[in-house]
Amino acid sequence: MNHEKTIDLKMLFPPNMNYDYFKGSELVPFDGSDQGFSLATAWWLAEISLLVYEHPGFIKWVLHSMGAGNYRFFSGATAKVAVFTLNRACIVTFRGTEIKNANFLPDALADVQFGMTKFHDLGKVHKGFKSVFDEVLTAKLGLPGYLDEILESGQADKIFFTGHSLGGALATLASAYYRRQVASLYSFGTPKVGNEEFCANFPVQAWRFVTAGDPVPYLPPNLPGFAKESTKYAHIGTMMYFDEQRRLQPNATEAPLDLPALIGKNIHTVSANLSKKARGFLDRTVDKKLATFIRDANIDAHAPALYATYLWNFLVTQQFNPQPPKA
Repeated sequence: MNHEKTIDLKMLFPPNMNYDYFKGSELVPFDGSDQGFSLATAWWLAEISLLVYEHPGFIKWVLHSMGAGNYRFFSGATAKVAVFTLNRACIVTFRGTEIKNANFLPDALADVQFGMTKFHDLGKVHKGFKSVFDEVLTAKLGLPGYLDEILESGQADKIFFTGHSLGGALATLASAYYRRQVASLYSFGTPKVGNEEFCANFPVQAWRFVTAGDPVPYLPPNLPGFAKESTKYAHIGTMMYFDEQRRLQPNATEAPLDLPALIGKNIHTVSANLSKKARGFLDRTVDKKLATFIRDANIDAHAPALYATYLWNFLVTQQFNPQPPKA
């Protein structure tokens, strides 16, 4: 029986309540005790990172149907967070930026504030992301107190943090902040969050998924001649890369930012208008034109539905149609 899912291009961008959330979950139940890498956990958290873009009432209905408890949605000026418990795990999902908004990438970079600021004893992080995360920690929002309540009540043993795009960046900071209470971090299409010191000191096991053609993980860029060693952006965790054939490449290595190659290899993800703009852009100074280039981009490869679908298809292929070992 073929359990693979097809990609409906009409449902790439959330919110879309016609998407069949957690379809097939009975085949791969969520294991809240799992603190090592798990494809099943990755798929569950990819689905949740897509679901969090929906209306809070709809999220509650879907999670209730999956047997989740203690659901609460926190909404600040910028930060949007869903919290619930499932199988003795507390799952915290941060919403990313509205993808249908043409300006979503500059928004995701918090108005392209590329500067850094210190993050506790771990290193330096993106000022814009840190500013949004500070909102998460306020008593007014209520998230920290609720997480303490869940853990102290014994309803969950550890926290799984997750999110897509800006949501993944906030989940990264949350994982670093809560460190000792965290099972693991799974993020999808996440931009760089901190400098190399922050990455080296990152205290939580983390898996970062990237699809071929998604430009967001290349951001913020380390602009030639501008970034000092202490302010060069880098990625945390282990990169799990879906290549152009949708095969998952574990422990992949980050390639340098090469915009001509990115566009050339993934031309199916960009519009003709973007291709024309890109050629002109590549002949100009990167730092002056980067925001305009991204703002005009067709960002199909960044869609959270792709991450969820690619993970599901790879998961069921491995579980139900395993490849025989090579002789």
